[in-house]
Amino acid sequence: MYKLYYYPGNANLAPHMVLQEIGAKYELVLLDRDKQQHKSPEYLKLNPHGRVPTLVDGDLVIYGYLPAPGRSPSRGAACAGARDARARAFL
Repeated sequence: MYKLYYYPGNANLAPHMVLQEIGAKYELVLLDRDKQQHKSPEYLKLNPHGRVPTLVDGDLVIYGYLPAPGRSPSRGAACAGARDARARAFL
């Protein structure tokens, strides 16, 4: 089952809609930014940048931002964070 770590208004609508559209089983995990939960040691193990959202499928963790279609990310900007080649294959 997927886990989508989110906070309202933080670029999590697209992955949420995709999970819903494909009929995947998923759990939404609300991070309270006012309480700095996105900077907690537990969350930083998943996403070392402390950004929201993060999508987890077992040991596969995907986080970050994708450039608009037809555009390349600027130098130094990550397209997406990934801990293994499977996640990078989604880019």
